[in-house]
Amino acid sequence: MKNVLLGISLVGNVILGHKLLEKTGVLDEAKNRLSATQDSVKGQVNQEVGKATGDSSQEVKGMFQEGVGTVKNNVEDLKNNF
Repeated sequence: MKNVLLGISLVGNVILGHKLLEKTGVLDEAKNRLSATQDSVKGQVNQEVGKATGDSSQEVKGMFQEGVGTVKNNVEDLKNNF
C-alpha cells in the first residue's frame, strides 16, 4: 500500500511539474532549441556528405539547413532578452 501511495504522489508531482514548466514557457523553449539543434546537425551532416561525394548542391543545402538552425537559436535568445 505504501508503494502505491508513493507512486500516486510521484505521478502527481510529475503532472504538477509539467504544468508549471508548460505555463512558464520552458517546454516551448526546449522544443524550439531542440528543433534548432536538429537543423544545425542535419545541415552539418549534409555539408560533409556533399564534400565527401563532390555534390555541391547537397553541400549548399547543408549550409542552408545549418543557417536555419542558427536563426532559430537566435530567435530564442531574443525571446529570452525581452
